[in-house]
Amino acid sequence: MTTTTPNTIDANTLPDGTIEFLCPSQVRITVAPSHDPRQKPWVQVDHAGGNVISTYANLLYMSDIGHLTQHCGSKVDAVAWHAILTDVGFRLSQIPSPSVDVWKLAVTAADFITQAGQHHMAADIRDFVIPGCITLIAAPRSSGKTIITLAVALALATGGMFRGESIPKRRVCYVDRDNPPALLRRHIQALGGETAHDLHVLTRTHAPSLLDRAAWDAFPVTDYDVVVVDSIGSATEGVSEKEGAESQRVIATLKDLAHRGPAVVGLDNTIKSGLSYRGRGEKADAVDILYEARNVTGWTPSAAAQWWEQLPDAGEHAWQQRASRRKGQTELRVAFVPSKYRLDIEPEPFVLAVATQQIPWTVADITAEIEQAGEEAATSARKAKQAKMASAEAKLIAAIGDRGPANPMTQTEAVSMLTALGLSRHEARTLVQRGGNRDLYPDGSWVLRQIPGHRSGQALGLYQVSPTPAPHVAYTAALAPDAPGVHTNSRREDRPVTDGSSASGNRCPSSIPVKNKDLNGATAPKTTMLGAATGPIDLPQQHGASHGGQKRNPDLTASPAMQGLTDEDIPF
Repeated sequence: MTTTTPNTIDANTLPDGTIEFLCPSQVRITVAPSHDPRQKPWVQVDHAGGNVISTYANLLYMSDIGHLTQHCGSKVDAVAWHAILTDVGFRLSQIPSPSVDVWKLAVTAADFITQAGQHHMAADIRDFVIPGCITLIAAPRSSGKTIITLAVALALATGGMFRGESIPKRRVCYVDRDNPPALLRRHIQALGGETAHDLHVLTRTHAPSLLDRAAWDAFPVTDYDVVVVDSIGSATEGVSEKEGAESQRVIATLKDLAHRGPAVVGLDNTIKSGLSYRGRGEKADAVDILYEARNVTGWTPSAAAQWWEQLPDAGEHAWQQRASRRKGQTELRVAFVPSKYRLDIEPEPFVLAVATQQIPWTVADITAEIEQAGEEAATSARKAKQAKMASAEAKLIAAIGDRGPANPMTQTEAVSMLTALGLSRHEARTLVQRGGNRDLYPDGSWVLRQIPGHRSGQALGLYQVSPTPAPHVAYTAALAPDAPGVHTNSRREDRPVTDGSSASGNRCPSSIPVKNKDLNGATAPKTTMLGAATGPIDLPQQHGASHGGQKRNPDLTASPAMQGLTDEDIPF
């Protein structure tokens, strides 16, 4: 059946439903309907017997007409493409088409499950490259994401190893609109890509923009299993974050490409602060897998647990620290932290290293090495801190002894001395009030008492007691730990560390107990002070009275060690 429209476009409907439009200027447009209601018709545009473009497009959509006009105009400029395509679209709207009741396409859950084989999502690379899914890798500029992704592409194209696992051989199309061809060639060669015949590269000389919908609709999905787009930003020049309509077009292009079968991997940059991916929220909503990748070359975590929470600052303002970390390094390290994983439980973060000492470069998973380095760093930092605390306590004990009981060091002076030795104020107060206090721990080296006659009436002084552990002082137990399961002194083990907790992890009291019982419920032992003079020294006794019987300050902080003792029991 042939019909003619007023604008001299002839339409011929073939038995299979394909419609041929014979248009002015020797243009022929063939539209083949799709049997999948989710798929656009196949459109082939010919001019003077030669093919101009073949792609999926809907000529009822002005956006698709615009893309076809742009592409055809770049091939043949002597044709009024927009007018012809618009007329063909109008003609299509006038041709009756069999109606489809989409609601009858619903199937039962049981039937839907039996179709699983048709939609089985077998990963090409576990947690990373999956057919029909979009993986987005967001990283700051110059992070090494291109080198890592090229290594992934080469492993797929050759059926090699990745993260210790053998991966299937796949046909890969690497669309690079970002890097200079010479640099891309150098990286592929360095990674050993000379024999990767199933890796096809399209450089920025010919790589289409993601705004060129017609070009991407014409992507030969039957020829490739994996498509890599490097990068999303370079393939969307002129589109800002505020332009929602254009961003949606880019997302639709990627989603349609993945829907047709291949796995899609896109590289993207982060915002200037390096905190997250760049762009509108719709981008993260559309992708199936989103990895935040950060360069960790020359970096060591301070602890093994949750090392990804300690990643170095990746913002543009941290360029000096970044240069210091990377200086002289021959191994590129990039951490991958998933922030979205639609397919299953979110996978664990991991770190990849590219060794560049020799050709070809090799890629290895060094996550375990990073965790081990974090554990060693934490142990080293803990020992250094313990050594600093031990040194500070030893100097404090010496200072207390030099002052003597006649001129005791006040608690405030002790805290000031310890902070001058490098301790924080919290660490200093913890050490003075609890860590070395004999009233709380048997191996303490001093006790806290009110200073008689002090102008404040409430000042606490540090009085040295014997015997002094030599040279065991606070925080040294971890430097020479007891054998596992053996506790030679449970009370020593629970001396508080700088955060107020004990070595066993229990919180210690935040104030000095004033009851006349020790921590085990027994009466406190007799305490002997060092440096006692030969004559009587007028120090505060029980109930605040001096040797002379004169009432001193009230016993607001009377020690458990002093409760129940008389003046005759104290040897000074």
